[in-house]
Parts: sequence; C-alpha cells; structure tokens
Amino acid sequence: MREDLGLFKIDHRFTENHTASLRLNAHRNTNTNTNDRITFLAQSVQPIQPSAATLSKTQSLGVQLNDNYVINSNLLNEFRASYTNAIPSSSEPIMPGAIIIRNGVSTEGNNTYSNVRLQNTQITDQMSLQLGKHSFKFGGEYTRQILHDVSYQAFGTYTFAGTGALINFRQQLGIADLRYGQSRFAGFFQDDWRLNSRLTLNLGLRYDYQSIIDDYDNFGPRVGFAYDLDGNGDTVIRGGAGRYFDQPFFHGFTQRYLLNAPNALTRQITLTPAQLAASGVAFPNSFDPRTPFSQFPASVQNLRRDLFLKGEDIRNPETIQFSIGIQRKLFGDFIVNADYIHNTSTGLLTAFNINAPVPVARAADSQIRSQTAADATRLFATYAGVPVRDVLISNNAGRASYDALSIGVNKRFGSRYTFAANYVFSEASDSVTDDHHGANPNDFSDVVRAERAPSDFNQRHRFVAYGTVNLPYDFEFSGIASIASGLRINPITGVDNNGDGRTVDRPLGFARNSFVGTAQKRFDASLSRSFGITENARFELRADVFNVFNNSNFYRFINNYYTNNGAALNPLFGQPVGGVSNVDPGRQIQFVARFVF
Repeated sequence: MREDLGLFKIDHRFTENHTASLRLNAHRNTNTNTNDRITFLAQSVQPIQPSAATLSKTQSLGVQLNDNYVINSNLLNEFRASYTNAIPSSSEPIMPGAIIIRNGVSTEGNNTYSNVRLQNTQITDQMSLQLGKHSFKFGGEYTRQILHDVSYQAFGTYTFAGTGALINFRQQLGIADLRYGQSRFAGFFQDDWRLNSRLTLNLGLRYDYQSIIDDYDNFGPRVGFAYDLDGNGDTVIRGGAGRYFDQPFFHGFTQRYLLNAPNALTRQITLTPAQLAASGVAFPNSFDPRTPFSQFPASVQNLRRDLFLKGEDIRNPETIQFSIGIQRKLFGDFIVNADYIHNTSTGLLTAFNINAPVPVARAADSQIRSQTAADATRLFATYAGVPVRDVLISNNAGRASYDALSIGVNKRFGSRYTFAANYVFSEASDSVTDDHHGANPNDFSDVVRAERAPSDFNQRHRFVAYGTVNLPYDFEFSGIASIASGLRINPITGVDNNGDGRTVDRPLGFARNSFVGTAQKRFDASLSRSFGITENARFELRADVFNVFNNSNFYRFINNYYTNNGAALNPLFGQPVGGVSNVDPGRQIQFVARFVF
C-alpha cells in the first residue's frame, strides 16, 4: 500500500472583524490487497489465491474557501464554498482471467474493472444573531454532485462442485458507462431561547430536498429544553424531540436502477452446463462483453433476468426521535446522568417482488423445490418484452425502532485524575431494507412483517470507561476500555429451499437474526508529553496503542445452520469468519510528534 497526502492553507485578515482562508488538499492511495483479498483467511468456504489480487486506487483533489464576517456585536455570517474532484473507487485485476470457484477448495482469478469519478460542489452560508434572550441561527446549504461510473467484467466465472463437475457459468455482458448526478438543498432556522436563569428552550425547523427522490415536503421541526431543577446547577433535566429525514446514498441508489432496468447497458447471465455447451463457449473461455446483445446465441438472449425498478412517489425515510434525561451532581464532585432515547423510523426503502414464486410450505429443512418448479408459479414470464424471473420494485414499507437507557458517571480527582464511564442498555429492531448487507429476505412474499427482528447492528449491552492520569515529569497516561454484546447472526439453511434463486432460506422455527455472536472487548492506551519551547510554541510527543490486548472483535459469523442440504447440523455454525474485512483491526501502535505554534 502507498498513500500520499498534501495540504496547503492560507489565512488572510481583512479587518479585525473579517477573516478568510483558502485550503487546497490532495490525497492518493494505492493498494494491492484490499480487504485481505488474496489470503487464505478471506472466506470461510474456500481460500482466495494470489491470482485474485486487485489493484485499488483512490484519489481526490479539493479546494475550499471560508469567509467569516462579524457584521456587528450581535450578528455573524459564516460562508463556505468547496469543490472536490475525486476517484472514490477504482480497481482492476493484477492478473486478469476467468474466475474459477472450486467449492471447498479455492477461488482463483479476477476480471472486474471499475472506476468511479465524483465531482462535488458545495455552498453553505450561516448567520448567527443575538437578540436579548434569543440566540438565532439560520442558513442554507446547496450541493451538486456529478458522477461518472464505468464497470465491466472482461471474463466469466466458472463454479465447480467438490467432485470437479461444473455447476454453472456466470458473466456480466456489456459495459456499464453511466453518468448521473443529484442536487441537494437544506435550509434551517434555530432559536435558543433563555426564558430565565433556570429554563432554556431550543426551537428549530429544517427543510431538506434531494432531487433523486419524489419528496418535497421534508419539513423537520425540533424542540428541546434544559431545566435547572434547584437553580444551582446540581440537578438538570433535559429533553427533546424532532423529525429527521434520511437521504439515500445516490451512487448505489441510482446505479441499481440503471443497471437492472429492461434496457440496461449490462446483463448478468447464469448458464447451466448444457446451456453453456449450446452457446458454443467452452472452459476456460468467456464471452466478449463488448458484443451487442442481439448477436448472442438464442440460448443466452432468452434467459430470464432479474429487474429492479424504482417505484412511484419514493419518499425520503424519516425518523421521529424523543429523549429525556436527568443529570445530578453528587458528593465529591461525582456527576451521574440517566437518559432514555426512543427512535421510530418509517418509510425505509425496501422492495416488493411483483413476480415472486408462490410461497411453499416446507415440512422439513431438507425439502427443496427446484427453480423450474418455482418459476412455473410466477405471475408472468416477460416484463416490458424482457424474459424475467424477479421484478423488484422499491417502496417505503420498511420500519425500524430503537430504545435505549444510558447511564453515565464522571469524576475529577483533583488535578491528577479524571474518570468517566457509560453503560447503554438498548434494543434495535427493523424489517429488511434493500440498502444494507444481507438484505435478501427469507421469502419475498412478506418482506416487512415476517422480517421484523433485531437489527444487524443490535448490541443489547455496551459499556465504555475512560480515564486519564497526570504522571510525574509532565507525562499523561489515558486509556479507554470498551465491552459490548456480540452482533446478531441470521441462521440460514445454506440451500435454496423455495426455489427463488437465493440461498438465504432460514431453518424452520427460526426468525431473522435470532442468534448472537461472541462478545466484543477492546482497550486503547496512550502516553504523551508536551515540551514548552516559547510562550507561544510547544513540542508534543505521543504514543498510542490501539487494541492493547489484541482482542479479535468479529462482526461476521458462519451462519449456515446445516450441512448436506439440511441432513446434519453444521458444527461450525456461529464461528467467526476469518479475514481482515470481517474483524476489527488487531493491535496497532502509533507514534506522533507535533510542533504547535
């Protein structure tokens, strides 16, 4: 890996009340082993060979202008404009070739090329006004993003069984050369109103607009308060509520519909050994992805496709948030606090399959309906003149909720010691959404009610403690300890029981995310010292050790509940999946030297 960073900044003072700054920054990163791509720990089923190595590149070049103007003693204006031209994602195989998957043995080869270039222009302006007991803030932000997205697969993928027999051949045909963009606008008004020495109100209103969403009434009111119960600061009650809107990441949101429309530039095909033989392609050859689709053999043109279409009147998901808490100062300068938080999210993006197979009632987990039998129950064979299997249409049917009780304590022991700790007891639940990992439901006939379960990121218990100690000779030691429940595990049978083409069917009697992985724990520590040079300059040395005890905090686990098509329980179920992309970083040591003037 190689990483280069560059930063240039100039500040200018026009007057005592008017200052500006201009900043230029550049970044470039190259990596030949992204996410542990070529190690034997990258997958739980078979290792990935060095022939699958990928050269990944990211780079950015940006400029930002800031202008701060104190108009008078009560009015301040802050203006910022920025432009960034970046490549957030670019990859190419080091050794291009057909991908060969030998189940239980290895994955070899790589042939996917992709390049994404993003241009981002942003203008913001905010004013702060002080009038008596009111502190007003108001302003707006405009963002324009333009993206050029190119991707293609030069060759196909051959998948073989452990016996050596060919299972299928897959390839993306065509070259995706996409250009799209979006505009965003936000405006806000906020009033911090100090009614008296004991009560302060926070009142606000925000409006958000995103051009790729059919939503124009995203007004989010907010209200909050802080009340000094005794008038001496020993007991303070705080609370608030508000309406907030989410904005889908426009790259994945837009790309999905462009690549899965009836007239898409690319098509993903899967051929059986018989279909592959009929096409005239033999191992290890592949199709030329630049060939017009009309020139492919009929056995390829007549394959059923999966479509993903944008539904009508798609809205921005919204969340209603409420919180109430109390903070109390106790003896010896101990400060304790307890807070309750509740979030309810509605309108989350999910998908409805208007051409799903008729649901099948399984008598046992080993029961399998063939894809041919499942396809025979679909409502229609073509859509917009295209042979189809699944026809997914996005909607706003998803829901989620979050409840948490947070209890904290902090204490300063003179000038040498500080200590703080916080414990959170929480529950997060949601239905399957179409924009996160593991989004495929057990059955597309019911993606909301039957899929409502603890969230993938749900952690029932989480405890964090922090402390600092001022040591002799001006050294300072600090440490952070974190302990949390494990993440959720979604049990699956590992085979396509219902014939819908997805191997995410769950064992009978189990709900989504019904198991919990191993607990997580981590300890970070640092030692630092500051050396005074002059009245306005100092030199700082710091050593940081992250994950001191090298704990393995996994967030992906083997979730196949059975082996041999449901004939036997999987003894590896619930075991962590190896690879650096599936676990938080191990022990890391960092040394920092800084000159401050």
